[in-house]
Amino acid sequence: MELRQLRYFSQIAALQNFSKASETLCIAQPALSRQIRLLEEELGTKLFDRNSAGVTLTEAGERFLLHARLILRQTEYARDSVSDDGLPRGIVAIGATDSIAELLYPEVVSVVRDLYPHVTLHLAASTSAHLIDRMERNELDLAIVSSGVTPTTIQAEFLCDEDLYLVGGSDDPRLDVGKVLVSELPDFPLILSSRRNRSRRDVEDLAIQLGAKLNIVAEVEHLHTIIDLIECKIGYSFLPFSAVAKRIRPGGLSGAPLHDLRQSCYLASRIASQSSAVGVVKVEVQKALSSLIAAGDIGGRLKP
Repeated sequence: MELRQLRYFSQIAALQNFSKASETLCIAQPALSRQIRLLEEELGTKLFDRNSAGVTLTEAGERFLLHARLILRQTEYARDSVSDDGLPRGIVAIGATDSIAELLYPEVVSVVRDLYPHVTLHLAASTSAHLIDRMERNELDLAIVSSGVTPTTIQAEFLCDEDLYLVGGSDDPRLDVGKVLVSELPDFPLILSSRRNRSRRDVEDLAIQLGAKLNIVAEVEHLHTIIDLIECKIGYSFLPFSAVAKRIRPGGLSGAPLHDLRQSCYLASRIASQSSAVGVVKVEVQKALSSLIAAGDIGGRLKP
């Protein structure tokens, strides 16, 4: 088994297409197919199912991908550890929830660019559940998530708690109140993320316990689309403080905290050994998060 075969396999798995992978890897498709065939023969199992649209991983391929990515990442760490100049280098993959990403990433990218020119950042924004899944698949080195981390391969550092706010369009008199009770939510047409979102599940489950059925008019995957719809006064949503603080302060949106409902934020990292590049980037992420929390941009509260 060769490292290049693992790289080829990982690229095909990511693109789900041999032709696209051959272009990306700058290798002829027949040669690429041959290397994958040799790899499958050595493993004694099929890694891909072929179809008219491309390829998908078999169950064995899904399992092997976890190991292939880990081996490739550990190889990168080993190369980094013996570099002549001793400077951190390589790729560091970071994930964050949408609300945190737009606050955190500009600061982290700026600092890493200036201090560590040989480090390249790969940035992702998604739901906490998806980010944790990606960490388990060795696709992310660090993630800022809003739910507890249970996989034994991942450690989590508590950052802060955040209030959840019911958010509506500008100058909404219904939100000119101290707090909104969960039992009052059925009176509001809601635009929410999917149930993979921890906050959505927590609020909806509490509403059910109280005998209240939420009036959900749309499910939307992306934070910015939810906010766009709110600004058009099509509906309301409940969002963490970090997602709305800067938007409510100028008067662009209206908002009121949900009574006794908060979400916790964590910095997740893998327990396995990491490169010096991951180590220095983690320090910068921690510094940036501490500054944002101290400034009240994450975990703060709107002034009444």
